[in-house]
Amino acid sequence: MLFLIRLIVLTLLSGFTSMAFAQGDNLAALGKILALPNDKIDLVKAKLLIDHMIDPKVDVVSTSKALDLMVDGVKAILPPNASNQNKLIGLRRYIYLSGEWNSFRPFSYDLDDPYGENISNKLISTYMTTRKGNCVSMPILVMLLGQKLGLDLSLSTAPLHLFLMFRDGTGKTVNIEATNHAAPMSDDSLRSLAGMTDLAIKNGIYMQQLNKKEAISVMMGTLMEAYAQDNELEKIIAVADLALKHYPKNVTAIVFKGTAYALMIQQEYEQKYPIPSMIPATLVPRFLELNKYRDYWYDQAEALGFVQPDQASEDQYKLRIQQEKARQH
Repeated sequence: MLFLIRLIVLTLLSGFTSMAFAQGDNLAALGKILALPNDKIDLVKAKLLIDHMIDPKVDVVSTSKALDLMVDGVKAILPPNASNQNKLIGLRRYIYLSGEWNSFRPFSYDLDDPYGENISNKLISTYMTTRKGNCVSMPILVMLLGQKLGLDLSLSTAPLHLFLMFRDGTGKTVNIEATNHAAPMSDDSLRSLAGMTDLAIKNGIYMQQLNKKEAISVMMGTLMEAYAQDNELEKIIAVADLALKHYPKNVTAIVFKGTAYALMIQQEYEQKYPIPSMIPATLVPRFLELNKYRDYWYDQAEALGFVQPDQASEDQYKLRIQQEKARQH
């Protein structure tokens, strides 16, 4: 069973109290943003719209203004005529180092919810309030602020992880790990931590500089996760369709589509009919159709090089979190 199925099923069984999700017009509005040319797209507007779809209590206007104030704060600590390299250094200082610029409340990794299992912790407004983030909220905040500063910062992906790519004034591209003070990170280090297959790298589903449409597609992963927690399976498919329209290699969306169909099979058939021969004849066509769609999307993911994380990798990650918590205490 794929990792995302296990994660979603466990969440559904955990008694999660859902937020008031809203789709309809909001998804259409997101589609209109994605229909724009890349150079006309406002990533802040797109991210806050996604967050508002997850939690209607998100105040888009005030959060946008708060981001602008953060940009002004970064500019205030930059030297005159700052280069892009100096802007990145100033951005790192503003976010991660304690000082007057951030009211002595630096942003840091949330060791109590490292996976971001609480969907609220993946929202930018939550991160800005708590100053505790994860591998979704942390790189997205750096990207949004960096692009407002004129930096060539792109979102990128690894298995179950987001990071950034920074192009400096010489044209050289450097990986930036937002969960580690936006420090540089080599390709080899990323691959060893994330466990990417050679096939996945060859097919370009990871470690790519994403344009704005592709970045929005990736950010929609949190929305799909939210709908999964609310057991809104048709909405997962609708969001995944929009995400894949603008980024066909979004393997997270591909797996979510397969998972949505798998959960439909589980809920409509497997829980009611322990063996397929018990399914009423009138329901068999839909059963076969759902199986076909599930298998198709899982086959697509595997063909691109997607593999589920093994238990050893999960255990190793949990151990690192425990060691860091112990060190801080």
